[in-house]
Amino acid sequence: MKTFPKYLFSLLVAASIFSACDVIEGPKVDPNGFTGSTNKVLIEDFTGHMCGNCPRAHEKAVSLDSTYGDNLIVIAIHTGSFAAVVPFLGYATEFKTPMGNELGTYYNADIEGLPIGLVNRREWNGSPVTRYSNWGALCSAVLAEQPKMKIELASVYDPSDRTINLNTKLEYFTTGDANHNIVAVITEDSIIAKQEDYTFGHEDNYVHNHVLRSSITTGTWGDPVKGNQIFVGEKFDLNFTSTLDTAFNASHCSIVVYVHDNASKEVLQVEKIKLTD
Repeated sequence: MKTFPKYLFSLLVAASIFSACDVIEGPKVDPNGFTGSTNKVLIEDFTGHMCGNCPRAHEKAVSLDSTYGDNLIVIAIHTGSFAAVVPFLGYATEFKTPMGNELGTYYNADIEGLPIGLVNRREWNGSPVTRYSNWGALCSAVLAEQPKMKIELASVYDPSDRTINLNTKLEYFTTGDANHNIVAVITEDSIIAKQEDYTFGHEDNYVHNHVLRSSITTGTWGDPVKGNQIFVGEKFDLNFTSTLDTAFNASHCSIVVYVHDNASKEVLQVEKIKLTD
């Protein structure tokens, strides 16, 4: 009886092992309870440095960030009377922006009373405006859904003239009639300024994060992606250029890009990238 050489037998065993392991994995389940590795959620936190209840909303955003990590993106929108500059009271930093003012007016932030927020601008119980106590449940609901699209970002920042060149790639996972706009904004972290706090008293060296600074795309509502039907797998490659204001610290800035339905304003997907390494 003939026998196989030992080295040939070893090769056959190895081949059978690798063949047995050649399987395609299904969607991974996130330990936080949601599926869909590319789905992300946007919280827009309407706030103000003279709003004494607003630090509680900031704390909620930090807590949710520790839970959801990169799947959660926050923009702090300083708007309304609580965001006014009042130097003689120590509130000397200008946080308000034209875009923030328009969003605050559109969503009746002053009338609703700060702090309030939006979670993907989706309606919950008849309104997209909600209190921070609801943000966690709403984020979980969004992140449990399969993503409608993917956003990939790449940027080049030139410190010599503070020019930003942003490349945005979109890929759709769903089909349907489209009236979608893309919005790209600059946010800034680690801004040290005074903040009122009704629980602990005002803090002169409060760290303001996720602060909306300016828009890269057109105005408040951005630029059209496509005005008619979008197909599964359809891709777009879009480029934008802007100049960073000299008042902003480039090393603390990020670019946030989201696509929203221009009729309902609901956010379909969002992504974030640091401006500098």
